[in-house]
Amino acid sequence: MRRGVARLSVVALVLGFMAPTAASAEPARPMFQGLVAAPDPARDDMVLAVGRLVVPGTGTAVPVSGVRLMVFCDGLGGTEGMTDAQGRFRMALWVPHTTTCEAVSDATAEHSSARSTVRNVRNTFDVRIAVTGGAPRLRPWQTATVNARVQRREVGGWVDAPYGTWVGLYENGSGDPNQRHVGSVFHPGPGGFTTRVTSHGFGPLTAQVQGHHRHDGATGTIAHGQWSTAFHGPWPPMTPAYPHFGRKYTVSARLMNARFSLGGIPGVPLELQAGPMNGEGPWKTIRRATTGKDGSVRITLTANKRQDLRFVFRGNAAYAPARPKVMSVWTTYQTKIFKYNAAPEPARKGQWITLRGRLMRWTQASGWRPIKSRWISGAYRVKGGTRWEDNCVNGGAPTDSQGWFRLRCRVSKDATWRVYSLWEYAVPHPRSLDFPAQAYDYVDVR
Repeated sequence: MRRGVARLSVVALVLGFMAPTAASAEPARPMFQGLVAAPDPARDDMVLAVGRLVVPGTGTAVPVSGVRLMVFCDGLGGTEGMTDAQGRFRMALWVPHTTTCEAVSDATAEHSSARSTVRNVRNTFDVRIAVTGGAPRLRPWQTATVNARVQRREVGGWVDAPYGTWVGLYENGSGDPNQRHVGSVFHPGPGGFTTRVTSHGFGPLTAQVQGHHRHDGATGTIAHGQWSTAFHGPWPPMTPAYPHFGRKYTVSARLMNARFSLGGIPGVPLELQAGPMNGEGPWKTIRRATTGKDGSVRITLTANKRQDLRFVFRGNAAYAPARPKVMSVWTTYQTKIFKYNAAPEPARKGQWITLRGRLMRWTQASGWRPIKSRWISGAYRVKGGTRWEDNCVNGGAPTDSQGWFRLRCRVSKDATWRVYSLWEYAVPHPRSLDFPAQAYDYVDVR
């Protein structure tokens, strides 16, 4: 019985040496919380460093009190302080220029040392312009009342700047060579200022203050004004200008910043809409595209009817909607005069000649087909002249069932003889789906 008791005592002794004790536990690892350094409002060249030393946990962080710490700044030595019962500290540093500072806490039996770095420490105040309720969004020529404050950042956060200053109001932001000065307002100090602003389509409206004693200058957006936009070029907007049924054609547009000729607007969505040829709609979206680097888009379509097309930009946060760009698509059937000839040639002065050819139409379904009963007109222009004159019997003649025509005309001088259908212009006829056809032949008169 005594041997068993002795063995148990040895095991207990060994286990007792192996068990951890409070003295051998690892020290807690604290960290700096909310460490900031900001100018001291009361003293020039001085900066206040404030923060809190805590031990992070799963719940609320545990403050570390009564611990000595130092704040070192590059080339400026260090300042000693102590945490209070809540782990907070507040220390004044001499900082005549921008530098980097590091806070270091002492190691104790319960806590290890902690380190944290603050960069760009300086003795001048950061300044901002804060808009009460946020900056409004304005369309071109829209007006709003803005309440704003000039604030500086202290160790406790942003507070109203205690000095009075003039605030410049601009469109198109700070530093842009195209910015426009649109007014000024006086900021009396705490309490801020109120002003009415109107967007003229030049982009954001900003307020700017100059630097003051120990205070930086600042620029802040007080209204999100939209840029005016417009469709410009390229020319021609449609290629070919008069597409034929069943053939491909391309429409293009370029969305531009309408102020200062600032160029195209890239990466925004456009819609291509189609409607009847009255410019009034109703409109239906048939394609969507995104503008390229220069603000342009190109869309290829197949001609199947006469209609109006328009590009539409609906606008976004930065850019106002653009006035739609409308294009009329005068789709026509391709026509051509085949085997045209003016004979005989050479001809004698006063002789009758015959202008003969065949008028045909191309369709996607059946290719080239003759056009019957279409009136063909004839005219001549003497060599070196500019005027077309008619010297044919009845001014022309109709085509037969196979599209052939024959005109009798009297010659007097060397001339170019022209025949044409519908009219002499190379543009669509408003009362015909056929595109006008023309043909030329030169007759030498001896």
